[in-house]
Amino acid sequence: RAQTDQVRAQTVQFTQDARIARRAQLIDIIYSEECESPLEVLQRLDHLAHERTGSDTNAKYFRNRICQPGATTRARSEAILSFAALEKGTGKLVDLSHAPLDRANLFGADLSDANLSLARLEGANLAGANLFGADLSRANLSRANLSDANLSDANLSDANLQDANLKGADLSRANLSDANLSKADLKRGNLSDSNLFSADLSGANLHDANLTLADLTHANLSRAFLGDVRLWGTHLFGADLSDANLQDANLVGAPLIAANGNATTVLPKGVERPSHWRE
Repeated sequence: RAQTDQVRAQTVQFTQDARIARRAQLIDIIYSEECESPLEVLQRLDHLAHERTGSDTNAKYFRNRICQPGATTRARSEAILSFAALEKGTGKLVDLSHAPLDRANLFGADLSDANLSLARLEGANLAGANLFGADLSRANLSRANLSDANLSDANLSDANLQDANLKGADLSRANLSDANLSKADLKRGNLSDSNLFSADLSGANLHDANLTLADLTHANLSRAFLGDVRLWGTHLFGADLSDANLQDANLVGAPLIAANGNATTVLPKGVERPSHWRE
């Protein structure tokens, strides 16, 4: 029996060691960057590392760690999915903060509750991904494909979503305060009860989107298309609707008088233009 217990303990230890090694390998792939620094930058890194380590050998290692060859987009994408599955399998938070994930293919990935703050996801494919409760604050998601993604309860404050594809995405209860959604496609998106305080939605397509009870206080909606949008009980204090198109929008309970607009703002039939709007 004692021998059996010993074998079992060794097996468990081996499994844990293998998991730790695999985790380290995946992190190296995910965070690897191509180094294109000029010689003088490498020399400065050597000097900095030498000061910290007191060893030329360690200085060279430090430099190589920073300037390791970059992984391919495919390898990085596969590593992210494997890493997320590994962390979730052990009940850990998936931490990919600051990760260079530009153009990664994460179609349908489960990144719920993941930490992606300050991550670089420009042009990434996150269509159909589960990002429920994820932290994407200050992340760069410009030109990313987030169509039909679940971003409910996610933190996207100060994130860059310029030109992003968010068609049919669920952004209910999401924090999008100060986010850049300029020219983003939010057609049929669910933004109910979301926080869009001071968000930039200039030129965005919000056709048939649900903005019920959303907070658009001081948001920039200039030149945005809001046709058939639901604005039931939406907070519009200080929102800029200059040159926006609200044709056939449902404004029940939305205090349009609290917003700002101009003579070229298109309003639904029968809705009176507030007297303080610019000509």
